[in-house]
Amino acid sequence: MKERRLAEALMRELAARQVPCCLGDAVPYGQKVSVLTDQGASVGSLICYWGKKGPKVTRHELQRGMDQRLAEAVDAAVQRATGALDLGAGSAAAAHDEAGVQIWVDGSFIKSGNRIACGWGLAIFRDGQEVHRASGSEVAEGFEAQWNIAGEVTAVLRALDWCRENGIAAVAVYYDYEGLAKWPLGQWKARNPYTQAYARAVRESGIDVDWRKVRAHSGESRNDLVDGLAREAAEAALSKA
Repeated sequence: MKERRLAEALMRELAARQVPCCLGDAVPYGQKVSVLTDQGASVGSLICYWGKKGPKVTRHELQRGMDQRLAEAVDAAVQRATGALDLGAGSAAAAHDEAGVQIWVDGSFIKSGNRIACGWGLAIFRDGQEVHRASGSEVAEGFEAQWNIAGEVTAVLRALDWCRENGIAAVAVYYDYEGLAKWPLGQWKARNPYTQAYARAVRESGIDVDWRKVRAHSGESRNDLVDGLAREAAEAALSKA
């Protein structure tokens, strides 16, 4: 649904400006995005619509007299989301599956008795051509005990590091574990220091991330590629343990 895509784009822009937000209720022909203060208090909702003239975000449900920094950040996010997003058939966004930079990530873990090994894999494509792939079994600091998601988190952080080092400012990230997007977007509350650190690292990376969820083990070749990289890395680590 276009309204939902617009709402997700708006939440990315808000998160990039350190504005807490979450997906609100669906309304007739629209989708709400709830805006919060740094203390978690609601200041109302933005409503995303998609009409014949394209994307539109209304502010009439926002409280008046908001803090100036918050008001300016909201205005900038709305302008960026509605100006940059075009979901029409044949548009650049519709063709984004092959245009621009795409990151595919996955993680894996293996248990054998009392032993657990994690693995992560990533592949980066530019305009449909693979430009980088990597895998490993070392995980992001603090995630050793979060072995069920450690690989996925590490793959995202490694991929964003590579993009930053190579001057890439905007990417589409394809993933199958929904927390990877929901924590940075504020749709899930990061409840421990490790997921909080992950969400903060993504938001402060300086990279505009378009999150695109895919179904695991669905036969998509690039998802299968990174799944295989992650699994091989976990198996190799377990064999050395």
